[in-house]
Amino acid sequence: MYKKVELNGDEVLERGEVIGQVVHKFNGGVEVKVKGKPGLRFAFYGTTDRKGNFYQYCKNRNCGPHCISSKKPSCRNNEQYTKNGGLYINI
Repeated sequence: MYKKVELNGDEVLERGEVIGQVVHKFNGGVEVKVKGKPGLRFAFYGTTDRKGNFYQYCKNRNCGPHCISSKKPSCRNNEQYTKNGGLYINI
C-alpha cells in the first residue's frame, strides 16, 4: 500500500513522524531506509485516484496539452488528480 510522505532534509516523515532516512535522491523519487524494515524502499512522486491506486508521474520531456498522456492520472498537469500529488512510498 502506498502512503504519502514528506521530506524534511534527509528525514522521511509520515504524518509528522519520522519513518526513515533518505539514502539517495534521483530524478522522480528517493531511495529510503525505513526504520524497522529490511532493505531499501523507493519513494516516487505521483498521485492517487479515488480508489487509492498510485500513479507515478510521467517523465516525458514533451509535456504539454498535446501530449498523449495529458488525460491520464500520471500527468502532473491533469488537474483532476494533482490535489493528491506528492511523494509516495510503498510500505
